[in-house]
Amino acid sequence: MIELDAPCRKHVLYYPQKLAALALQQKQYSVFISSCECGTAYIVALQDNGAHNRVGGDPHAIIERYESIPWKEKSVSDTNGVFFYKLAPSLDALKQFFDTLKKQTKNREDQQDSHCRMFCNGCLCV
Repeated sequence: MIELDAPCRKHVLYYPQKLAALALQQKQYSVFISSCECGTAYIVALQDNGAHNRVGGDPHAIIERYESIPWKEKSVSDTNGVFFYKLAPSLDALKQFFDTLKKQTKNREDQQDSHCRMFCNGCLCV
């Protein structure tokens, strides 16, 4: 498993080496859900230059957001078990998904009070 620093900067997120290989060697870009010990869940995107576009929030909201992604869900298996991910049809589709998500989140942030934003540490809360 590959370790990725969580946005909380206290924990790490994990994902299989096989997903990194797909991105680096075959230019197949994926998104997956991970969570840290803080109880925050994240959607992480893998591109050929690393993990990007982390979106964090309540696990139920993150699962709903992940399930709404219209891409085919796949899985990889290794000694750590089965790991599910969605395969983006292209790098442009991946970027467009996160651009849209950021706009939706920004609109929601504009409606929230500053108290929430102070505790969210700059992640894209949902």
